Amino acid sequence: MLKRNRFRAALAHRDFRVLWLGSVVSMTGDGMTFVALAWLVLGRPGGTGRGCTRWSRRGWPRTG
Repeated sequence: MLKRNRFRAALAHRDFRVLWLGSVVSMTGDGMTFVALAWLVLGRPGGTGRGCTRWSRRGWPRTG
């Protein structure tokens, strides 16, 4: 119950509310992009192999 009251108190501040909502929208968009790209790759001929390669590389650290 205490956490809920703290959250409501934080949402009472307009700046925090706008920041929080923007973050939620951004994270939702990131997730939708990943699903849409997977759908696009897997829908193309030979897409299964490309999709597996893409998803395995997603966890690799980027260099250069």
